[in-house]
Amino acid sequence: MMFFIMLPCYLIVIAAFAYTMNSAAKPNGYILLGVKLPKQEMNRLEIQNMVKKFKKRNRYLTIGMFITTALAFFLRAYPIISTLYCLLLIGLWLVAMWVLLVKTFDEVYAYKKEQGWTVGDTYSISVDTEVARLKKYFPYSKWHWLAVLVLTVIGCFLWKTEDAGGIDYVYMAVNAVASVALFGIYSIVPKVKSNIYSENSEINVALNRCYCYEMTKAMVLAAYINAVSWLIGGIFPEPIYNYSLVLAIVILSSILNCAVIFIAMNKVKKERNLLMQVENSNFEIDDDIYWRGGIYKNPNDPKLWVEKRFGFGLTMNMAHSAGKVMDVIVTIIMVGCLAMLIHYVPLDFPSLSLTMDSDKIYINATQYDTEINFSDITEASILTELPKLYKNSGLANATYDFGKFRAKEYGQSRVYINKEQPKRYLLIYTEDSMYFINSDHAEELEACITELQKRNLLNE
Repeated sequence: MMFFIMLPCYLIVIAAFAYTMNSAAKPNGYILLGVKLPKQEMNRLEIQNMVKKFKKRNRYLTIGMFITTALAFFLRAYPIISTLYCLLLIGLWLVAMWVLLVKTFDEVYAYKKEQGWTVGDTYSISVDTEVARLKKYFPYSKWHWLAVLVLTVIGCFLWKTEDAGGIDYVYMAVNAVASVALFGIYSIVPKVKSNIYSENSEINVALNRCYCYEMTKAMVLAAYINAVSWLIGGIFPEPIYNYSLVLAIVILSSILNCAVIFIAMNKVKKERNLLMQVENSNFEIDDDIYWRGGIYKNPNDPKLWVEKRFGFGLTMNMAHSAGKVMDVIVTIIMVGCLAMLIHYVPLDFPSLSLTMDSDKIYINATQYDTEINFSDITEASILTELPKLYKNSGLANATYDFGKFRAKEYGQSRVYINKEQPKRYLLIYTEDSMYFINSDHAEELEACITELQKRNLLNE
C-alpha cells in the first residue's frame, strides 16, 4: 500500500525534473543549455551537437529515475524506510541533474569563449525605465484573493471537529498555509528584477507583462484549486479521519497546481520566443558566469529573486545574504528530516508487550512506551470488540495501533493494540485518561487481567 501511496509523488517529481531538464535544451530567448548565445548562432552544428549530447545523457538519467523508483516496490512493507529512501533518492536525482547541467554548461560556455561571443566578465545591471514605470499594472487582479480568503476560511471551518485532539487544526493549518504561500509568491513575482531582452522597450514591456501576468494568474488559480479542494473535502463526514480523502486532496491539488504553472510557463516561453524571432538586435549582457549549473550566484546583483533560465518559476540569488541564510535553513531542515526518519525506523519493526511490578503496568510499545500506576486506576473491564479508532498521533498500520486516538463513543484515549491477536482487550480508566490494551503475547494480557482482579479493579 505504501508504494502505491508514494508512487504518485515519485511520478510528479520525475515529471517536474524531466520538464526542467528538457526545457534547458530549448531556446529561451537568447538562452540555450543555460548559456546566453547569439541568436543567429543557436543552430550552429557544434551547438546542436551539444544539445543532442545533453538530451542523450538526460534520457539515461530519466531512465535511472524510473528504475530506482521501481526498486521502492520492494520496500513497500516499511513506510518509514520507504519515506527515507524517497528523500535520499530525490536528493541523489538533484545531485545527478546538477552534475549534468554543470558539465553541459562548462562545455557550451567554453565553446562560447572560444568563438569570442563573450562581452566581458563583469555584470552590468540594466534598467528599462518604461518597464519599471508600467510594472505595477502587470499582475493578475488581486481582488481574486478576497474570494480565495472566503473559500479558505469556509474550508477551515468545515474541517473543525469537536474532540479531535488537535489533528483538525493541523489540516486547517495546511489549507491556510498553502493559500498564504501562494499569495506570497503572487506578491513576489511583480517585485522580481525585470528581464531586459532588447534595446526595444516595447519588447521588454510585452515580455515582462506576459511573464508577470501569467505567473500571478497561475498563483491565483492554484490558490483557488487548493481552497476548493479542502472545501469539498470538508463536506464529507468526519473528513479528518478519512486519510484516503486527505491523501487524494494533497495529490490531486498538487497535480492540478503543477499543470496550471506548467501551462503558464509554456505560454510565457512561446510568447518570448515568438517576439525574439522578430527582434533583430543582439542585446549583450553577459552574466553567464553567475549561472553555472542553473544556480544563480551573483554578489553584484541586489535582487533576491530572479526568473530561472530554464524550467519554471523563480530562483534565489544564492550570493545574496538572504539566499545564504535560506541555504542554511534548507540544509538544517533536510538534515532534521533525515534524522527524524532514522529515529523512527524502529516503527517499521514494531512490537508490544506488557510487564508488571507491585506498583505499575509497563506497556512496552516501540517508540511509545508508557506506564500506568495501579494506584491511578479507577476501573477496568474486558472488551471483545474495539470501537472505531481514529488516530490523532502515533502508529497505525495493518497490525498495530500505538499512541493517541479518538475512540468512537469513548472519546480521547491511548491505544496499544496488536490487531492480529485474539479479540480480547483491556479497557483501563485512570483519573485523566483511558487505555485500550492487549499484547503480542496472550499470557501477558491474562496475567495483567488476573492482577487487576486481585486488586478488585476489574469489572466482571
